[in-house]
Amino acid sequence: MDSADGHFKIASDSGIITLAKPLDRETRAAYNLTVKATDQGTPQLFQTAAVTVLVLDINDNPPEFASKYYYAVVPEIDAVGTEIVRVLATSKDTGVNAEVTYSIVGGNEHKKFQIHSKSGIFICCLLVEEVLAVFTCI
Repeated sequence: MDSADGHFKIASDSGIITLAKPLDRETRAAYNLTVKATDQGTPQLFQTAAVTVLVLDINDNPPEFASKYYYAVVPEIDAVGTEIVRVLATSKDTGVNAEVTYSIVGGNEHKKFQIHSKSGIFICCLLVEEVLAVFTCI
């Protein structure tokens, strides 16, 4: 059997394929193995078969922001509902494990800002007295 860089092994008596070392879907999502079955007759005859192993994703990667810091200048005359800044985070995972939602977890005690949980867009909710708002994503 082609063991795909030693990731798999096969029991010669049963044909059961097992993992020889851990897999990481972010490194490789699928393995194509070739298995050979040989009889004990004379002459020995054999046949090969293809085995495809798909590696399913687990939630093993946190979201990563595109930038560590986001800055926005907000004139105090901007209307409520004005878009201020858009943050962006992505995950190396796939499917539901890669779906990112956003929330404000600090620095918004006066509830002057909201963030859209899916798009990452900050908006003004109340009139802003300050001219500069600085957001740090940690």
